[in-house]
Amino acid sequence: MKYKKAHIIFSEAMSTPSIKLLTAKTSAFVLAFLSDVFSEKSEIEYNEFLRRLGAVIQDNRFKELVGPSEESNARYYYNYWISSNWIREMDGKVIKTEAFELSSRFATSLENRTSGVTSNHLQLVHNTIKD
Repeated sequence: MKYKKAHIIFSEAMSTPSIKLLTAKTSAFVLAFLSDVFSEKSEIEYNEFLRRLGAVIQDNRFKELVGPSEESNARYYYNYWISSNWIREMDGKVIKTEAFELSSRFATSLENRTSGVTSNHLQLVHNTIKD
């Protein structure tokens, strides 16, 4: 009985927007971009957000990350991030969501840990979560 209850709890947790952000193929990009955009303000004008996102998408490092077959349009990523609940638009401004905040804090806490966790161990954990 404990297994079934735990399985339900973990299944629900794995489908949250925060976990989906952390396990996304482009999670490092999304976290870095949104952290940068919201580093000074908690909201940004919609047009400015799309302009900045478009500029980053044109960067060759981003193209290497997602590959040639992926969509390379700022609006595509904006709409995907909205539907994933990683950002929200209100009154012509883009704002961060709790899902982004939780994911960002979690990723930052991993960086700041002083335990003996290796990058190989973190990769194994990341792969396990994705599976």
